[in-house]
Amino acid sequence: MRTRKILNELISFLKVLILSYISIFLLTTFVLKPVIVTGTSMEPTLKDKDIGFSYIITKNLFGVKRGAVVTVYVEADDQYLVKRVIGLPGETIYAKNSIIYINDEPIVENYLDKDFMKTSLGDSNRNFTDDFEKLKIPADHYFLMGDNRPRSKDSREYGPFNYDQIMSNSLLVIYPFEDFGMK
Repeated sequence: MRTRKILNELISFLKVLILSYISIFLLTTFVLKPVIVTGTSMEPTLKDKDIGFSYIITKNLFGVKRGAVVTVYVEADDQYLVKRVIGLPGETIYAKNSIIYINDEPIVENYLDKDFMKTSLGDSNRNFTDDFEKLKIPADHYFLMGDNRPRSKDSREYGPFNYDQIMSNSLLVIYPFEDFGMK
């Protein structure tokens, strides 16, 4: 009798364990993905060691929009990066004198912190965004950049990213608590 009770409790425990594993797997595959920001390429929007969740489901439901903060997988480096969507499929993009042009029109980047841009360059004569040549973004590809342009490895180095490389859309920072919120 006692053996049967222990066996039933063990089976119940295994059921809970299996259901928990399946739930976590489904949640992190289709709904949201935990993220730990590494590096300074998205400062001041995101800081090194910020912790949060990126939303897989919003990418699948609403697509990828200009200005969104996304998580992208870089196979060559076997790592995930957090970047901002700048250019969309079919657009032509280039930068001149720290201004990004889409289809020959300058874009407004309200998400960039002007004070941060000035202090990050110090007394140097560099542009915050280095010039780059015109590029036609292929179908199903996106041009991604970090908010801290001088310190970011992004589409300027890797080229445009395929839609399938973009894992999630939007980022909810949960730690540190003073930075809590959607990015």
